[in-house]
Amino acid sequence: MEARDADSGTFGEVLYEISSGNSQSAFVIDPPRTGIVKTTVPLDREIQDLYRLEVRAYNPGTRHRFSTAMVRIQVVDVNDNAPFFPTYNPLFIREGFYTQSSSHSFLNFLTFFFTFFLD
Repeated sequence: MEARDADSGTFGEVLYEISSGNSQSAFVIDPPRTGIVKTTVPLDREIQDLYRLEVRAYNPGTRHRFSTAMVRIQVVDVNDNAPFFPTYNPLFIREGFYTQSSSHSFLNFLTFFFTFFLD
């Protein structure tokens, strides 16, 4: 980020701070004169995919002047999760039970599901 100040000397210096929206202190502007927003923790889209930070630019000294800007950080996904098989309770099938094999395999699955899982 960059903010400018038309004043000269120390009155023209600009410091930055995150004034709100920094859940879990995930971001920092360090050093405060740079305006560079850095992460303090690894970001994970599956946990939080969007951050909205309010950043304040201000002058040091006795008469603080400031301005704020909203920064929107969208976390994009990376392939960091492997596929997995969920665990299910054991399935017990009555002796002699069968489903007919046909082109309606989805209907057979529904019959099977409703017979054993919801019974």
